[in-house]
Amino acid sequence: MAVFLLLSWAVGAWAQETPASIEEALRLRVAALPAARTGNGFRDIPAMIRDFYTAREFRPLWVGPQGPTAAAAALQKVLDNAAAEGLDPEDYRLPEMEAGPSRAAATPQGAADWEIRCSQTFLTYAVHLARGRFDPEREFFQWVPYRRPADPLAALAEVGRGTAPEAALAALAPRHPSYGALKERLEFYRRLAAAGPLTPLPPGKALKKGSTGPRVAALKNRLLLLGDLNGELLHDPEVFDGITDLAVRRFQWRHGLKITGIVDKQTLASLNADPARRVRQLEINLERWRWYPDDFGSLYVMVIIPDFWLFVVEDWKTVLSMKTVVGTAQNPSPIFNDTMTYLELNPPWNIPASIVEKEMIPSVLKDPDFLKKKRIRIYRDWSEKAREIDPAAIDWRKVNPEKFPYRMVQDPGVNPLGRIKFMFPNSFDVYLHDTTQRYLFNRHRRMFSHGCIRVEKPYELALWVLKDNPGWSRERLMAEIGKRKRQVVTLTRTVPVHVLYLTAWVDGHGVLQFREDIYGYDAAHEAYLKKMKNRLSGRP
Repeated sequence: MAVFLLLSWAVGAWAQETPASIEEALRLRVAALPAARTGNGFRDIPAMIRDFYTAREFRPLWVGPQGPTAAAAALQKVLDNAAAEGLDPEDYRLPEMEAGPSRAAATPQGAADWEIRCSQTFLTYAVHLARGRFDPEREFFQWVPYRRPADPLAALAEVGRGTAPEAALAALAPRHPSYGALKERLEFYRRLAAAGPLTPLPPGKALKKGSTGPRVAALKNRLLLLGDLNGELLHDPEVFDGITDLAVRRFQWRHGLKITGIVDKQTLASLNADPARRVRQLEINLERWRWYPDDFGSLYVMVIIPDFWLFVVEDWKTVLSMKTVVGTAQNPSPIFNDTMTYLELNPPWNIPASIVEKEMIPSVLKDPDFLKKKRIRIYRDWSEKAREIDPAAIDWRKVNPEKFPYRMVQDPGVNPLGRIKFMFPNSFDVYLHDTTQRYLFNRHRRMFSHGCIRVEKPYELALWVLKDNPGWSRERLMAEIGKRKRQVVTLTRTVPVHVLYLTAWVDGHGVLQFREDIYGYDAAHEAYLKKMKNRLSGRP
């Protein structure tokens, strides 16, 4: 059953009449369509259909005197191949194509229903291909998608003027190179999945360089299958040699595991991952490219949250990269695109209300000197000229933590922001910054912030963004920071910042990378699509 399609639009009064032609039937059918709404950045599909047929004076496109036209057959061919785009062909079936041409053209009403069905199917697929099957801003916490300027109605109009459905729809797909590369890897994993589940590599003592036996031979075969081991370099199949060690390290690197060369339990679990599960993971990440820009530009900063890394790109090449610390699962870093416009040196920290409520006030109640020890000041309100007040003047036992009326500010240098804050003003009040907790970069799974993104190399990043600001050298940067006074530095060259959530992608070297779904967004995405299928098919 087609899941996301035709939402049982009411036939309305038109069915009470007996139209003499398909044009008249279409006019009545279109008039009965429900009122327009707004969804996923597009006008509602009924509104698009109404505009399309009104503009062409209700002439049919998909059905002719003998039934479905060549355009309808071409459309079905595209829909049958929806899996190549990470979509489900079952969501876009046109069963009438299989019933023969006479059924669709039996009456003007039947022909009009078939015509509307084809246009709605075309537009549904077009919306899903261009913008995704649902709006992440409504389903995920703090996720602002980029609204791609693709126009499904214009694509349908192109088909009406004679463009092949395949060409009109292909123009709507994401154009970022990563999308095409991920599609190729999806096809590889579909072939693996079609062969059935992989035979699990047997458990046992961790394998490492020097290990021997049939388990090593099975490991090598798996690494060959997944592309991490070059068959031309194989020697004794049952010996864990240096080439195998490098292959294991490569596998661990591209799966976000600790790079040890040792096949421990975690590495073994990844090696045994079901190809069908990888197919779903790739499909979900293909969908995410519908929520990102087609072109990041030649210069930008990109953070891939589940990877815990930041990349600086200039002239389409990575010129700087570094580890990051991101938000916890309870305080996830938001996903959005913005523009860095200035830096703050020696930034004070305006402590967010949630942290004041859950951490600061309880600490003050336990230790009256807590604020003094942590060099935290209290201000009357959040205005720029607010008066500082003595914490001792506040009766902390009577303070309502949920409605704290004052502003808490921690001094520069001792707060979590460190010495530099990279500003791209946004509604989340989230940014990149230095940190005083540098030991956290030694952790493998770095989820410790309240949402902001801490960077491993703040001084290198600052020097890069200040390249076009006259007079800023490393010596000057260190001297200004050494003054321990807050300073705002407006950037001569603003920098796009892209904060992404990807658990599968193809990197700049053409290598397929997988990462853990640290915020559970993959699982939520899959559950949402399943829920929609069940609801529209009548299943619980």
